[in-house]
Amino acid sequence: TAGVCDAPTDTKYWLSQKPVGPTRMAEMVLESSFYTNYLADKCKGIFWWIGITGTVIALIVIVAAYELRDTTRTSDLTAHIIVLVFVFFLTGDFWSFYLQYRDLADAAQRSHEQAFELLRRGVITENDALELAMTYNTAIAQSPPVFSFLHKRYKDKIEVIFKRNFGTLMGL
Repeated sequence: TAGVCDAPTDTKYWLSQKPVGPTRMAEMVLESSFYTNYLADKCKGIFWWIGITGTVIALIVIVAAYELRDTTRTSDLTAHIIVLVFVFFLTGDFWSFYLQYRDLADAAQRSHEQAFELLRRGVITENDALELAMTYNTAIAQSPPVFSFLHKRYKDKIEVIFKRNFGTLMGL
């Protein structure tokens, strides 16, 4: 049967110690969505600051272009307009990334809350677990990647926070 995994390839990758089944899948989504939300928030913050910085630079360039313009030479005016357009679109790209990471963090948070609720309830059907995993995977597939350097930097910290908050629920 396609998609069947009788044993995980790396038993230390996931904190869940449950046997393969709906509960393990819900715990894996709980853990993964927690990591994704944390890291997406970090990426969102990075692009927010870049966007703010870019906006400030764009405003400075606009004022400088206006003040330094030589109305007698159309080539100067054209060059200033080109620089303004370039800075405007560059700044817009960073805001676009900010919005994408914000949406990823929101989707991960919703999946995390759904997984938590399923685990708190205690009775998880295969359909519940599959719907949860598919919803989460769909959100991830449509999102930009999380920076690997952030994952390496925060992995241990995230694990400590996760265990502190959800270790009891997962029997860790």
